Amino acid sequence: MPTFTGRIIQWNEEDGCGVIQTSHESSEIPFTINGIQDSTFKPFTGEKVTFDLKAVAGGRLQAYGIHASGVNVGSFRYSRVTGATWFACFISLLLCVLVTPATMLPLLLYIGMSIACVVTLHRDKLRHRYKNRVSGIELLIAELLGGWPGSRIIQTALNHPSQDEVYVRCSGWVVSLHIAALSILALYVMLPN
Repeated sequence: MPTFTGRIIQWNEEDGCGVIQTSHESSEIPFTINGIQDSTFKPFTGEKVTFDLKAVAGGRLQAYGIHASGVNVGSFRYSRVTGATWFACFISLLLCVLVTPATMLPLLLYIGMSIACVVTLHRDKLRHRYKNRVSGIELLIAELLGGWPGSRIIQTALNHPSQDEVYVRCSGWVVSLHIAALSILALYVMLPN
């Protein structure tokens, strides 16, 4: 049988089953945890996957041999990061470059804090079974200090959602605040005195 591509539109961790919507026919194909090819792959709603089909009891089709499509480095899956996240990061980087003639501080701050957030969240993901994890407040402070691009990318790519209510409510405002502040600073630098 040919190999198909699609996106996981539903995943139930407790039952170990889900649904994939195929790319070309828009049909919905069920799958189970046993149909996953790589034991390190953890299903994620919205994940792009490649799979094969087989007939099961009753003649229904079911996906098997499921694996993530796109560029993957270990557990880091670039295909999980949305276009909106990449766009916001690009706009911030562009604004930092526009501000660079006046000061290098925003660019250095973004790069340094993003790297710090990526390393911290990756380590946090590796020790997910322990209680001393990064809190939402600590993550929010790191993002306010300029690490939000790295934090957003790594959280999405590693499927590392924060359950902290304060973080979830405030994280979108952090991005908006940074882009607004950089825009104002870029306008100030570009406008003649």
